[in-house]
Amino acid sequence: WFSEHTGWLAVLSLGALAIILAIFAAQFRGGKAPGITFSVALAFLWGGTLGNFHDRWLLGGVRDWIKWYVVIGGRERVWPNFNIADSAICVGVGLLILHELVAALRQRKGRA
Repeated sequence: WFSEHTGWLAVLSLGALAIILAIFAAQFRGGKAPGITFSVALAFLWGGTLGNFHDRWLLGGVRDWIKWYVVIGGRERVWPNFNIADSAICVGVGLLILHELVAALRQRKGRA
């Protein structure tokens, strides 16, 4: 979608990397070490964002690694391409959502 804005996306990736690092550092400054789920989620986000930044900065665009084809109505179509970095970002976001849902359930049980 934004393939013509590689420079801006690289800058956005740098900002995201700084935010991820700041969130992780804030967890340690709070006196309580972050849980394993939270740490792994941030690691996936960091790795995926860094991978996409690398591709944008050095190659001028993100490499798509996996290309699938599906047959719909007798016609072969290309499924949207994706790469390992995008997958890592999705897994990281999913783990963060899971982490927050579990924390909310624990808090709710503590009040009941």
